[in-house]
Amino acid sequence: MSDANVINVEKFHFFVVGKTDKLIQNMSGVRCHMSLPVSVGVLLVGLPYSISLAAQWLYGWPNKPGYKKYIEALKPRRIYCLTRAVLETLKYLQYGRLYFQWKSWYKNEENRKHYEKDNIVLIGHSAGAHLCTLAALFLIDGREELFIEPSKQAAITLAIRGVIGLSGVYNIVDHYEHEQKRGVEYVSTMHKAMNGVENFPYYSPTHLLKKLSQDKLDRIPPFALLHGTDDIIVPFDSSAKFCDLLTSLSVKVSLYLLPRVDHTEIVTDLMVPDRRFYHPIYSCIKQEYRKLLGAW
Repeated sequence: MSDANVINVEKFHFFVVGKTDKLIQNMSGVRCHMSLPVSVGVLLVGLPYSISLAAQWLYGWPNKPGYKKYIEALKPRRIYCLTRAVLETLKYLQYGRLYFQWKSWYKNEENRKHYEKDNIVLIGHSAGAHLCTLAALFLIDGREELFIEPSKQAAITLAIRGVIGLSGVYNIVDHYEHEQKRGVEYVSTMHKAMNGVENFPYYSPTHLLKKLSQDKLDRIPPFALLHGTDDIIVPFDSSAKFCDLLTSLSVKVSLYLLPRVDHTEIVTDLMVPDRRFYHPIYSCIKQEYRKLLGAW
């Protein structure tokens, strides 16, 4: 009888254990089903809102009165656009590697016995291309804000053999309108760098070119413009329109539209030869560099 009791107890024990296991499995399933929507919510809602709100807090809220700026800041389209823009800028971290590589090249250049200071080719990417272009045009126009003596300005102008622009911004007004369409104009540093929207034409190479006299236009160095067709930060129309303007003013210019290249790849792929677009981009730059030095 005691043996029967033991067997019954053991059966009851296994029955309870079995029920407990099923209960644990059910609870695990509930947690799994609950964690999936939470994870998706964090990924699709929490993360984008956190990134975009942090960006707007750092760079400035929308230009709206009172509480309306916060309503504007929370619009889903603006959240999506800002998050995408912030993630795109993370690619610029690759610039660090490029900086150290160029620094090494510069040291090697310094070690050479002969440095041709009268053969200068300006090259820049994005805002750098804009600054190179603006510097060349300001020198030709003899702008006092450069804080360079007129005689030195003339000497520097003669030394500049050409300008190579990679994915450059040449019309600040057009670029600001593009940023408005992307919903990132409030976090962009464009209007801050120009000291306000009212100064956009003044710092736009396209507007400056139209005001130069023929004598000054004749002194503009040749241009080589490279732009990727997959660029969403600065559309390739920026270089295409600038090329058309230079051509209409009889300024020597070459335009290269590179298929499938985006805004960062056009410069980061120059870091090492095994990058996907290294050879086509480098070949264009090398070819234009030789042409620019031989054009004078």
